[in-house]
Amino acid sequence: MPPAPHSADRASQWIPALLAVLAPCFLFPTPARLVAALILLGVWFGATRPSGLIPDTPLTRPLCALLVLVLLSCWTTFDIRFSLGKVAGVTYGVVVFWGIVRWTRQSASWQISMWYMAAAGGVLGAVGLFGTAWATKAPWTPIFTEALPGWIRGIPGAESGFNPNALAGTLILFVPLQWALALKKELTPWTRLSVVGLAVFATGVVLLAQSRAGVLGLIVASLAFSAVRVSPGPRFHHRRWLFGLASFGVVVILIAFVWITWESATSMMRRAVWQRALTALSDVPITGMGLGTFRRVMPEFYPILDLPVEEDIAHAHNQFLQTALDLGLPGLIVYLLILLRTFQAVRANLWGRPAAERNALLGLGAGLLAHLMFGLVDAVPLGAKAGLAFWVLLALVFAAPTATSADSRLSRS
Repeated sequence: MPPAPHSADRASQWIPALLAVLAPCFLFPTPARLVAALILLGVWFGATRPSGLIPDTPLTRPLCALLVLVLLSCWTTFDIRFSLGKVAGVTYGVVVFWGIVRWTRQSASWQISMWYMAAAGGVLGAVGLFGTAWATKAPWTPIFTEALPGWIRGIPGAESGFNPNALAGTLILFVPLQWALALKKELTPWTRLSVVGLAVFATGVVLLAQSRAGVLGLIVASLAFSAVRVSPGPRFHHRRWLFGLASFGVVVILIAFVWITWESATSMMRRAVWQRALTALSDVPITGMGLGTFRRVMPEFYPILDLPVEEDIAHAHNQFLQTALDLGLPGLIVYLLILLRTFQAVRANLWGRPAAERNALLGLGAGLLAHLMFGLVDAVPLGAKAGLAFWVLLALVFAAPTATSADSRLSRS
């Protein structure tokens, strides 16, 4: 008879239910809901010792440091009630990361999780299609957007509809994975058609959002995905590999430079926001100003004189600058370390596995790269509800089964 499953393994089967129960408490927080959520987490940790919820990953220490900085930000913010949503959002994102890694590893369901992730991108695209406050940046967009019913309205934090830029910045986390799964050779014709349709739909919503940063992210991610996918693997001659990597880097830098320069020249408002964000950061470089407070602090202490009174600048329009404003330069360092270790995990596990798994893992890495390119001129701030997809993507990278072949060992050297 096979051995009985360990109690920790049995507990891991309930992690999706735990995350679902915690979701309303963290995504729509009140002090009472947060206390209830923390009590539930405490009971879970006590009942599932020694493994609990926290798996062993290279991100364990950076994530713990991030939570400490988030806790300190509660002291930094001008009003904890104003920052509560973002504080709860980051905390829940970390819990989701740990929970998905633990559940996926124990249930050996990484491949299935990839399909869930791709389907979630389609759901997000559909929600965005009927819940976004569409902007008119191109003359052709009203033909589509005015025909869309605004069925999804009144959600806390997005009462008048979702921001189209935030929608695009989140969707591009999913799109490369959807296209990567469509490359799987074993798919039936109908399954392949469904996956391609899902990818086309999500890509179309990104285009409809008219986010130039989102389109830039997808272009760079597509170049990176194609370059790595056609490379012979870790045995590729190191000089040719370095030359190819340098060439790709030059192309990315040129595209980013031209795009950002054009974006800055055509958007004096964005440049003014960056200038004031840098000034604010120089005033509070160590602690930051607290999660989500920039939208209230800037008009009060760093005003843009010709800014209309009704204009709401929600963030600094740069992912890295916004992170530093929220948590200080230590928070930015931790955030960069999380990104670095994630890309290292993609590289370490990319080779020595079946092509379908390699494409899926590469799709995750390309999605993260697209999101970061988007972050050069826009942001989905830490703690935002849409930012939950970021933590799910990181979790799937670190939950990937370890490649054990010689090629995999070589790629780690």
